[in-house]
Amino acid sequence: RPPLPMTRAPRGGSFEAVAELLWTGLWHPDIAWPRRALPPSVATAIAPVLSVPQGNGELAEILAMVVLRLGLARGTVEERIVGGQTQDAAREIITAMAGCFGMIGPTRSFHRGGRGSVAQRLLEAMGVEPHAANVHALQVVLVLFADHELSSSTFVARIAASVGASLHSCVSAALCSASGIELSRNYDRIEDFLHAGASRPALLKRAVALHQQGLGVPGFSHPLYPEGDARAVGLLAIAKERSDGNRRLRMLLDFVDQVSQGLGLPPRHELGALAVAQAIGLPRYSTGAVFMLARTAGWVAHVQEQRRAGQMIRPRAKFVTAGA
Repeated sequence: RPPLPMTRAPRGGSFEAVAELLWTGLWHPDIAWPRRALPPSVATAIAPVLSVPQGNGELAEILAMVVLRLGLARGTVEERIVGGQTQDAAREIITAMAGCFGMIGPTRSFHRGGRGSVAQRLLEAMGVEPHAANVHALQVVLVLFADHELSSSTFVARIAASVGASLHSCVSAALCSASGIELSRNYDRIEDFLHAGASRPALLKRAVALHQQGLGVPGFSHPLYPEGDARAVGLLAIAKERSDGNRRLRMLLDFVDQVSQGLGLPPRHELGALAVAQAIGLPRYSTGAVFMLARTAGWVAHVQEQRRAGQMIRPRAKFVTAGA
């Protein structure tokens, strides 16, 4: 297809502005999404599935169920595809997902309040003060994670779109794939590793031992970026700006520096996001879910692009003999 009129957002854009850029190719820096209450049928239907999750993977599956229920409230699959309104549905999906973060906030329930940005609604849902510094830091996370190449979950969304699935089904499929141990639960593993270290020397000792055994150190060395993940660099810089007076965060940042310089292992984007989450004060096991909400913007754009391609993704199998 022809290239979008703009492929990069100017600096300082909100997550909503970046999402709209991905979907339309147009830059609206001051765009704001209206807050709409969930349809009563959806609110009633999702109540039984809203439970306090144990980690990012469980929250991903809950989000997938909520997204599917939102779709059913919009009519049949055929009506949704033929009727269009993809971008309107995408806004509703993302704002509803933000409300689901109330399950890991102080109320342990769906968060219905908030009239500000997606970042503000997320912070309010998780019980974190939505002041300017926190909103800015979370906006950076959301924007950096909005889209990134053809990841596994993005490919799943495109496969679903290629066979005519609704937007809600495509997003749910991507969420379910992202709930796996190699994606969202990777955040849990890194967070558990970091919390297991009572001190920086103890944490560094564990990292050295893993490295000497030829095992990966959680949070370091992205296979696609052997020279370093630029997303991690930007996120760690945000965290450093907020590290004064935060002993735990200072320990984490010093540990990252020592592993990077001493072992030559560059940090991954998950580690950078976890550092920002600690600076903001997000609940434990929430960062991977924030990543999935952000990436939903990219999934929607990929669904749109795949539909325009008008081609079913159908790899062919190659049959070989048992001895081949």
